[in-house]
Amino acid sequence: MKFESPETFAQTLTNSIPRGALNRIGNLFWANGILFRHFAYVSTDSVSKHHLLGHLPIDHIEYALMPEFRPEIRVNEIVVAIIDVSNHTLFKDLTKWIKQKLEKKSK
Repeated sequence: MKFESPETFAQTLTNSIPRGALNRIGNLFWANGILFRHFAYVSTDSVSKHHLLGHLPIDHIEYALMPEFRPEIRVNEIVVAIIDVSNHTLFKDLTKWIKQKLEKKSK
């Protein structure tokens, strides 16, 4: 699922949080100009075999384009923390794939 902007992405994450309940949530990830979070498949023997082969089986991913890294996005009084994973091999490859496959299709 692609969000229009990093701010829209962060706003969606904070919509269900009652005011005053928390002031900091996280974490979203950033690499290669992509702000994202991913959700893994439920662990099964098949999924574990893919992990052992060096694959990252993902059930779904949410993302927004964000060319420059920022450590946080503020939505009213809530801070959404962002982690720079641009040096992580799997996430670097994942964000390159998003740009090549998903972004190419949306243009």
